[in-house]
Amino acid sequence: MFVVQRERNAIAVTLGVIAAVASLIFLIGQWLIPFVIALVIAYALHAPVDWMTRKLRLPRSVATGLATLSLVAAVSTFTVFFAPLLKNAVVTIIQKLPAFLQTFPEKINMILRDFADTCGIEHTFDVAYDFKKYVKLLAAELPSCIFTFIDTGIALAHVVMFVFITPIITFYLLKDWHAIVNATEALLCKIAPSSVFAVIQRVNVNLAAYIKGQLLVCIILSILYSTGLEIIGLHESVVCGILSGICSIAPFFGPLIGLMVSLVMMFDDAPATYQYVNVICLFAIIPFIDSNFVTPKLIGRKTGIHPVWLLFMICAAGSVLGLSGIFIAVPVAVVLSTICKECMRRIRPANSSSSQL
Repeated sequence: MFVVQRERNAIAVTLGVIAAVASLIFLIGQWLIPFVIALVIAYALHAPVDWMTRKLRLPRSVATGLATLSLVAAVSTFTVFFAPLLKNAVVTIIQKLPAFLQTFPEKINMILRDFADTCGIEHTFDVAYDFKKYVKLLAAELPSCIFTFIDTGIALAHVVMFVFITPIITFYLLKDWHAIVNATEALLCKIAPSSVFAVIQRVNVNLAAYIKGQLLVCIILSILYSTGLEIIGLHESVVCGILSGICSIAPFFGPLIGLMVSLVMMFDDAPATYQYVNVICLFAIIPFIDSNFVTPKLIGRKTGIHPVWLLFMICAAGSVLGLSGIFIAVPVAVVLSTICKECMRRIRPANSSSSQL
């Protein structure tokens, strides 16, 4: 009985610490982004750094410097090649977006009405009217949000923190990674029993599996989207494909973002309406392949997150942190789901044994 009570106290303390950390993130959320990104990078690179110190017998500081410089060089190289393409794509979107918002809903109306006439269904809908109404509401709110964002100077501060501070934080986290882990374990030994370490180890395994799997998923989907858009005839197929692959980090919403960008980029370049239909079909087929074959193979079997729980986390994180919350919702869901499952698994045997007594 004492052991059961101790386990429950440990779970209560762990959940209290998680709630305190979540409250802190909520209060100063956006200013923690460089630190969170640096922590994620350090978490992903600590294994290669350990390998260099163990196999190549390099000092920890030298291995950390090489890993950080390699990451910066890779990101810089990718930016040098990708930035011009992205710039051209942004300019094209800005030029085509007004005409797209005026014309594309009418084309959707025509397709739906032709389909309704073919099926003998009476059509009383007007997609173009509803679409333009919501666009006007969004356009009325967007300027005030942009001006508020610019006037406060937060945008410049975020860029400075992300570009200059994140690599520095990453270096020091990697350099002292084992010391940080040991200090955390020592702290947990004082406030929680050994069962908490088992939960943390399970979280570590699932989170590592998610990060590796999601990276492979993004690469595979980027190739699929780029190839499909190139076959359809989109000029900026590489940019739209890579963007769609990266946006796949956010389930449900990622394919929608990629679809809208691809449709805008194709506007005025597609000689026939069926090419728009091809793009829509592409962004229906690839997410289907992803959700049924790619993600379950690389991520789903290792994390086992229920779609309802995942959708709830995306909506909750998006409502609190905005667009950035949508992209970090999945790893947060992995952590919370693992903790809940481990806690329930440890409570159930105790409850079943007590009920047998």
